[in-house]
Amino acid sequence: ENKGNGRFELYDLPLEAQFSNINDIMIEDINGDDNLDILIIGNLFVSEIETTRNDAGKGLILLGDGMNNFKPLTNIESGFFARGDAKNVKRLKDKNNNLILIANNNNVLQVFQLHK
Repeated sequence: ENKGNGRFELYDLPLEAQFSNINDIMIEDINGDDNLDILIIGNLFVSEIETTRNDAGKGLILLGDGMNNFKPLTNIESGFFARGDAKNVKRLKDKNNNLILIANNNNVLQVFQLHK
């Protein structure tokens, strides 16, 4: 947590956040409870020959309680499944849609719709 003036406070994230490398994070209220949540994407398919492929990431949503505690949702609970070589996440919102876009390296763009 950025406390300002060059001061930071560290918090432990759930074990599920360590299954694969993290390439991008989106922090915002995903479930509409006025608390910030965390959406994580990752994996690394193109690594050096001596480095094993990181492919255990499936995308992860961590629901925040406003007190810096985060509960991981399974992919079945959240409906979010980004198991590719995910590199970037962006939110696209207008009056009719609430979308999350996932850019995958050398693959298709994934689109998920949020329902609050």
